[in-house]
Amino acid sequence: MMNRTIRLLGASSLLVACATLAAPGVATAAPTGCSSVYITNGTGAEASCTGGTGTFRIRIDCRTPGQSNTYPRTGIWAHPGLQKSTIWCYSGDLASGKTINYGT
Repeated sequence: MMNRTIRLLGASSLLVACATLAAPGVATAAPTGCSSVYITNGTGAEASCTGGTGTFRIRIDCRTPGQSNTYPRTGIWAHPGLQKSTIWCYSGDLASGKTINYGT
């Protein structure tokens, strides 16, 4: 009985391994050649990507001069090579950090 159980487990493992190898891979989208810069005297930022697929957007942290609290602002989702993602802080505030987010 124990021998039969081991054989069944072995066959199940083989089926799972074969199914994993035969399953199509999940495509991942990734923009390439991406960069970001501060714009308008540090009150905003923009990001662009030169190639790849998928989407990207700029995200900045903004702060009011003289205060330490920040708030996030996020640009539109854009496509590489076609668009830029741009965002500004509210009037009088400055961008204190920027990152590029990637989507699919």
